[in-house]
Amino acid sequence: MESWHGQMQLELTGAVAFWTPTGGVPIALSSTFFANDQLPRTIYLEGNVLDSGTQFYEGDYIPAMEVEGLTHSESMRDAWIEVEATGIPLSDRVTATILKADIGTVVPLANRTLHPDAAREPLLLKQTLPADWNGLMQLELTGAVAFWTPTGGMPIVLSETVFTNAQLPQTIYLEGDGCGVGEASFSVVGLSDCVTNIPLQIFGANATLAGVAEADEESPGGSIANRTVHTNVPRTMLTLEACGPYGSPGNLILTWDSSVVQIYAAPSGGTALTQFVTPFHGFNGTNLYVEGIAPGTTTLSWSYSGQPNCTDNIQVSVVKVGTIQYKLNGIWTDVPASFSDIGKDTSITFRALPSPAGAGWPAGFPQWGGDATGSGPEKQVTFSTSGSRMVRVMCGNTISVPVAVDAANTAITITWDAAGYQSDSSTGASTCVERNYTVTYIASADIDANKWLLRVSKIHGGVDITVHTGGSRCPIANPPTTEAEAVDAVTVMKGYYDRGSRGAWHTEAASRAHEEYHYMEWSSIGDHYWPQTEAAIESITTTYHDHATEALAIAAMRCGANGADAKIAAHNAVCRTYWFTLGDSAGDRPYAAGQLSLNAAIISVQNLAAANGWVVPQGVDTPSTADPCYQPWTAYDP
Repeated sequence: MESWHGQMQLELTGAVAFWTPTGGVPIALSSTFFANDQLPRTIYLEGNVLDSGTQFYEGDYIPAMEVEGLTHSESMRDAWIEVEATGIPLSDRVTATILKADIGTVVPLANRTLHPDAAREPLLLKQTLPADWNGLMQLELTGAVAFWTPTGGMPIVLSETVFTNAQLPQTIYLEGDGCGVGEASFSVVGLSDCVTNIPLQIFGANATLAGVAEADEESPGGSIANRTVHTNVPRTMLTLEACGPYGSPGNLILTWDSSVVQIYAAPSGGTALTQFVTPFHGFNGTNLYVEGIAPGTTTLSWSYSGQPNCTDNIQVSVVKVGTIQYKLNGIWTDVPASFSDIGKDTSITFRALPSPAGAGWPAGFPQWGGDATGSGPEKQVTFSTSGSRMVRVMCGNTISVPVAVDAANTAITITWDAAGYQSDSSTGASTCVERNYTVTYIASADIDANKWLLRVSKIHGGVDITVHTGGSRCPIANPPTTEAEAVDAVTVMKGYYDRGSRGAWHTEAASRAHEEYHYMEWSSIGDHYWPQTEAAIESITTTYHDHATEALAIAAMRCGANGADAKIAAHNAVCRTYWFTLGDSAGDRPYAAGQLSLNAAIISVQNLAAANGWVVPQGVDTPSTADPCYQPWTAYDP
């Protein structure tokens, strides 16, 4: 009746029962009961089994028999087969030990190549029963590698490793090797059919972001540009793959921070995905496309729900420019708010650092602008145009650095100021005294060379002239009143050049012309030696990194025995040395200059004499004043 809930038991002679069509161990029918609500149920029989007590008659052919253990021994040699004769006291007994090799189960494994950081999974190698058996066991694996410890160490060489039963039970640790289904086989050495097999399941999940090497996926990860700023930048392809036993349950899941990146199913267009979850069964891989939408960092995590260690992470940074540095004396330094006093045709090497720190740059970034061109993290910029210049770097944002570039260095000529002049009625010799040069310097920076370069922007020179008129009568202001005075005046003035001194009749203008000729000598000498001096001054440099401002650099380059001030002093000294080689006596060029000025006064007296009918010497002398610097030039090396 269907409502009966009792138990049933099966007994067999000549056969052994199994739960499955193949494999497995025989059912121990003596201890097995079937509840009525479990029925009907199919079991599987093997025949040709001899029952205990089977009799063989004299003369019968007794075939060779195969023995199969039904359950493991509780102690050594507790299984036996005995043959005995009836009627006569003859018997023979064979004893045996029925061994049971056993092994624990193991959870699904993660592929060790795809998931090198996945935890190893424990596998218990159980003691072979009966426990007092002291034989050897050996393990074979397909699809996995065994280790003695949960972390570290070298793989166990299983082909060379046996386990004594006394060592068992023992836990070893497995890493998945490959993908799909493998097997662990634990067997008695020398008894190949005494083996226990368990299946191994090995899974792998692999995500690949275009341009990012496998070893770099978690650090430094991949970097992409912000497409809200750089709209022409293509999305970055993300390839998703998975492997494992066919038909396995569970899902493959991709997670990300949607405030930093968006993910699409197509390389352009379409709608951003809000999630990506797909069954493992039937998944054959796919490509998705990543787009940066805001600066920051996220982790693309691709995992299999059936194996928590089966996860592949890729760090993705949406990069912007964090800061700009420049290289000074071999050291990268944050740029100032602006650069000033940069020499034309010199260079600065810049470096852009990404934010977040430690991220790489996307392909083709950062991009440089202004006086810099191209892309890449470092850029050497040569400033070939003077004035206000700019260096810009862009990746999701733009940072600009103003650069003030000096004018090109050109040769400077001395500006000769008007002579200082004064006169008085004293009787001393008139004088022309040189002034100290006044020099204006600038310093231009060559940062890549770590130098300040000294430049002369202006130099002024001059003299101070003092004319003394005492002891001489001016024939213009106080002309002769008699023929005798007129003759004397013309005679004295005509003899000025040959005499080499002023006489009783003279003019202030003639003395001034004489002294101004000395100024012409001085300026000609200064102009001659100046190019060498300028070159020597402009060869002076000092280190950029030791002098924070142009003023400090100029002060450093002016001082010292080889400084600019010393070279100006050397220039002044050589000019004076040469100046005093030039003649200033009768018949020399300064007197020629004075004579040419004095000729106007001579003519004035001659005209006065003619008007009064006086007889005076006629004519004037016109000596040459050409080539004021006629002596060989003094050797000079500033």
